[in-house]
Amino acid sequence: MFKSFDAIGFFIGKTDKFHLQDNLASSLELLVIMPVYNEQNAIGSVIDQWCAQIDTSGVNYAIMAIDDGSTDGTPAVLQSLQGKWGAKLEVVRKTNAGHGPAILTGYQLAVERRVPWIFQIDSDGQCDPRYFSRLWEQRDGYDFITGRRTRRDDGFRRVLISLVLRWVVYFISGFYCLDANVPYRLMRTEVIGPLVEKIPPDCFFTNVGLSVLAIRAGLRYKYIPITFLARQSGESTVPYRKLGNNALTLCRNIREVLKA
Repeated sequence: MFKSFDAIGFFIGKTDKFHLQDNLASSLELLVIMPVYNEQNAIGSVIDQWCAQIDTSGVNYAIMAIDDGSTDGTPAVLQSLQGKWGAKLEVVRKTNAGHGPAILTGYQLAVERRVPWIFQIDSDGQCDPRYFSRLWEQRDGYDFITGRRTRRDDGFRRVLISLVLRWVVYFISGFYCLDANVPYRLMRTEVIGPLVEKIPPDCFFTNVGLSVLAIRAGLRYKYIPITFLARQSGESTVPYRKLGNNALTLCRNIREVLKA
């Protein structure tokens, strides 16, 4: 089994900035995990939109932006946003390891802080905030609520990739998941904590692995139809030229989490 690392020890050695907001964490209902990499042109509007949307729900929340070693102006933008949003925005800066390890870092920190709910989204503007309330309003009856991308504005090739991924996941794991890799998911922390421990630290497809484990564990799982918007900026973490290699990585990641 892959154990979660000690958060403080890990971040002292491998991040430029990390601070644990103990007073805030003790009262949070929701921690929003947002991995960020080279999104200087989009991250400001994305965080503003999400804070504005969640504020309307009356939820006591914080957004944790995990800067995965950005090399552009993203760190400076995030610092400015912290001044604007205060305790509602926490920034964790770490060495670059990829999307999967970045969100896994956020999941582990949420579990360690015992925040009741985790919500994961991406930072490129594709996750539409208007659907958040639909997930949040149904949380009492479920452990794992995800968006299902019934409409995608990011092109037919992305639709095709998601379809192929769905069937690869099924053939490798035996579990059918409509949208295993969707970055729009609300999760009950106490029940996904043991599942997070099973995910290796270098897992590229962390969300796929967690979806498979959630289905295998029999969690109360629900899909909410959402529209996935076009990217506002940045580069996809899964460029088309690497699809073959990523397919092999996907198969390996699924096998690893199922063996843990």
